[in-house]
Amino acid sequence: MHPSSHSFKVEYLTRLALARSAFCKRIVERIPHDITIRDRNSNCDVRHGEKKYNFVHDRFSAEVSDEHSCNILTFLYQVERYFKDDIELFAHYYKSFFDEMKWNSLVYNFPRLNQSEIADIMDLSETTIGTRLDHLDRIGIVERARLKPPHPRHARITAAGIEVVEAAIYDGISHLAPLLGPIQESTTPTAPPSSDAQERPQIP
Repeated sequence: MHPSSHSFKVEYLTRLALARSAFCKRIVERIPHDITIRDRNSNCDVRHGEKKYNFVHDRFSAEVSDEHSCNILTFLYQVERYFKDDIELFAHYYKSFFDEMKWNSLVYNFPRLNQSEIADIMDLSETTIGTRLDHLDRIGIVERARLKPPHPRHARITAAGIEVVEAAIYDGISHLAPLLGPIQESTTPTAPPSSDAQERPQIP
């Protein structure tokens, strides 16, 4: 199939959807069947066997594996794998989204990031970021600091979270490679974007 054909585009989108679905499934697999979940309506923990557990569990499962959660986990994976030891590379992509005081605070705690900093980078509300980080922390694939406000609650991906993302990467390759052809690692460095580019980097 030619990349410009309708058949190719339909097949590509179908396989892309399957790859995204596989990522969500990888996260859901990490949810213990008897996990205690915080009900945000009552702000109380709901335990396995309680009357409204199934409802709270279904909502939790949907949120912990939704697009926002996948994007947050992917971003934290990138920080851990690619940016952790290269603050200059991180600055190249993200420094422009912070004022000087907030950037200096970020650098001081790097590679740990708090939900406000992640919200600025991902262009999502702090409420959305905080909820998803709490969910991901509860199933052990993100770790959040246990400090009480006003201290920031920094977050990092855990070893289990890295396993989830890397399994999802291979799932994605298995779905897309048959259509796109073999993927080869290039030995030629990729030129970084222009330093005056201000467009927000896309997080898959």
